[in-house]
Amino acid sequence: MAKSNKSDLFSPEIMESVNKYLMIDAEKRKTIKKGNNVIHFDYVGEINNDDLKEIEEILNKASLELSSYDKSHQITAHVSIEDYSFITFLAIPSSIVTELLIGIGSAAIWDTIKLVAFTIWKKLQQKTYNKTSGGKSVKQYISFGLNVEVNNNTKFNIELKGNLSEDIIKESLDKLIDFLKEQQPKEKPKIEDFVYYNPATKQWIKIDVEEELHKIFIEKTSKHKPKSDS
Repeated sequence: MAKSNKSDLFSPEIMESVNKYLMIDAEKRKTIKKGNNVIHFDYVGEINNDDLKEIEEILNKASLELSSYDKSHQITAHVSIEDYSFITFLAIPSSIVTELLIGIGSAAIWDTIKLVAFTIWKKLQQKTYNKTSGGKSVKQYISFGLNVEVNNNTKFNIELKGNLSEDIIKESLDKLIDFLKEQQPKEKPKIEDFVYYNPATKQWIKIDVEEELHKIFIEKTSKHKPKSDS
């Protein structure tokens, strides 16, 4: 029996759409870079080429490079986990974080990262995107934060909330390195902890995402568990 090609299973219109998407995605991925001095930026369409050029110029002054990826038209809803991740994020690799934590990294590098984070946060205030949920397009505010990797097992999603004031965002960023220094490295890989800033206490608060998802799972399964006869 002859094998079917994928193109035999779909209409020409569908295959044309798929091929068009693959071409667009391949073009977008040309902006992705790798390296110890690379800061990666995942974003949706509210960021334009002028914004990227501005961010790149800021990073270049500290000998850092920008890697970027436009994930517009790829946003779908993920149950539970979306509350602890971001639509748009700036990823700081362990190579840079480690140097900052042990004090051999230049203060200028951290000042540059803070400036880039603040610049992006400001550009995204009150900006929205369309999220696909249940087959429908839902408009939501763009969430933004830092994805910080201490090592392969220890990673954090640091929220920079859009409704906080500029002064509080700057204050929170100033306190971030001290918070990271207090964290114990994990012994095995885990989902990134979610971290948010409490302006009242002037402290970063950490949430164990794996633990929270486990609680949600237990709660959902217990609701559907059949009651035993008494």
